[in-house]
Amino acid sequence: MKNRKVKKWLSVRVIVLVLLLAVMIPLVARAVATYTVYITMSGTGGGTIIPSSGTITWSGNTGTTTDNASSMVVFFVNPSLGSTFLSWSGCDYVSDNGTCTLSLTSDNKSLTVNFGGTSVYTLTVNKSGFGTGTVVPSVGTLTWSGNTGTASYNAGQTLVLYQTPGSTSKFSYWTGCDSVSDNGTCSVTMRPNTVINIRFTGYHNVVYSFPYLHTADSAVVYCVVSNFATDNATGDSFTVMSNQQQIPTQTPYNLPTAFTIKRGRTARLTFNNQQVTIDNMSLLTINNYKYLSDNSTTGDNTTSDNTTTLSIAGDTCVNCSYGAKISWTSASATMTSGIDCRSLVMACFQGTTLPKRNLAGYLCSDDSVSGPHNRPNLIGY
Repeated sequence: MKNRKVKKWLSVRVIVLVLLLAVMIPLVARAVATYTVYITMSGTGGGTIIPSSGTITWSGNTGTTTDNASSMVVFFVNPSLGSTFLSWSGCDYVSDNGTCTLSLTSDNKSLTVNFGGTSVYTLTVNKSGFGTGTVVPSVGTLTWSGNTGTASYNAGQTLVLYQTPGSTSKFSYWTGCDSVSDNGTCSVTMRPNTVINIRFTGYHNVVYSFPYLHTADSAVVYCVVSNFATDNATGDSFTVMSNQQQIPTQTPYNLPTAFTIKRGRTARLTFNNQQVTIDNMSLLTINNYKYLSDNSTTGDNTTSDNTTTLSIAGDTCVNCSYGAKISWTSASATMTSGIDCRSLVMACFQGTTLPKRNLAGYLCSDDSVSGPHNRPNLIGY
């Protein structure tokens, strides 16, 4: 009787255990089951795909990732520099920002992501000015044709341009850069039609700064400039630095060649309306006076230069005052022949009636060593 009860008890235990195993085995199998997702990257561009869980293992343009069955995975796209995300296929849902949502309801699901091609932009560097110099990019090489250099870079790529003046030249300024460092390097991020300009001057440079000029006819300013040096003073740039009604760009205007004041010559500058005019005062030239047209030791030139006007309307306003600076440069590397504030002298007057009023407050600065204690000149008028 007792053995019969034991056998019955054991039978019940076995049945219960079998039933439990029948229930638990599928649950355990379901809990550890993983499904594989295959991702193909297509198109002419590229980028990275980041899953919300796990990692993707890539072999060429095909990636694989695994996750628990019945789970939901979100794939985030990150286009590479110059590429753009175009489309997904195989997703359950694609959001506006390009994320792909996929439910792992079965094994071996496939996704395809398409990236647009990388944009390549041309960088153009233009060298100008009386001086010479070289420009070298931090990445790649510029191909030069005359004073214009070009190179191709991916959209959004950032690079630095380094400049080195020639032995008888000096660096003047950059335009078009995102930023210019204290040591004269130019940083730029590539975008469509990226154009950078650099200007090199001669070895000697003279700058006249005017705190007050005016665009009204009644406030016209005349300046008589005489070149006592044995070198020509080549016109370099004119820059509007301040404005009564608006903030100017402070971008230099390159002066035309006619703004050159040859050695031994006197010229007149006129600041009127929104223009700067140079007149080489040919009517005042003594007929028998001969001057050299360049830095050579032979040859005469008695041809009068024409009047030339520079428009500065983009940085000035009508009937208002502004401040500006004008610069000249010369080629010679010797201190005895290059221009400075002592050899390129100026006298300025204002007004349309006689006698005209002397203009005060303008300043001459240079980069010579002809000043006190062999330092540059700084002369106020």
